[in-house]
Amino acid sequence: MKFATLRYDGLLDTHQRGAVQTRLRTLEARVVWHNDDATRRTYAAVESSRDFSDEQLRSAVADARAYPRSVIALAVTPRPAEALPVLLEALGGPGRPAGVLDCAIVGDELCVEWDSQVTAAALITVTLDAELARFNGTRTTRLLRPLGVEAIVKVAADGLGATQLDPQRILEVLLGASRGDR
Repeated sequence: MKFATLRYDGLLDTHQRGAVQTRLRTLEARVVWHNDDATRRTYAAVESSRDFSDEQLRSAVADARAYPRSVIALAVTPRPAEALPVLLEALGGPGRPAGVLDCAIVGDELCVEWDSQVTAAALITVTLDAELARFNGTRTTRLLRPLGVEAIVKVAADGLGATQLDPQRILEVLLGASRGDR
């Protein structure tokens, strides 16, 4: 199974999504979409039973930010809002965790995208909370990208401390496969 993540800076309508899916047919890809009104971004989780190169992906979706893997994308709303620049520096600056692929302030939120195969979700949340503690602050987070099997397995394995976890050992994945979802 090959995974990818797409991000469009703008909300894609049904027609635009259909055009992207048509281009991705050459990769035999299944796509799950999410429009986020607050950030005005559209994310797509791409899964294919066929292997494809980074170049094939980028040529199929030249108008998107394309990651040739499953990434996690969160919108973080800190309270107080004054913490935003500090959070941006911590997760997007030169000392950021290695797996952070993009980090930006969008409106009153911090949008952070990272490769869960490189950086554990716990490191991102601990970093956020440590920086917010300086402000005696709090946060709310919202998932921006539908999680694919690869990301679910990695987050579950990290959280459970079970490095041997694979998709064939997760009940939700097995149930989805029995229904033909995967």
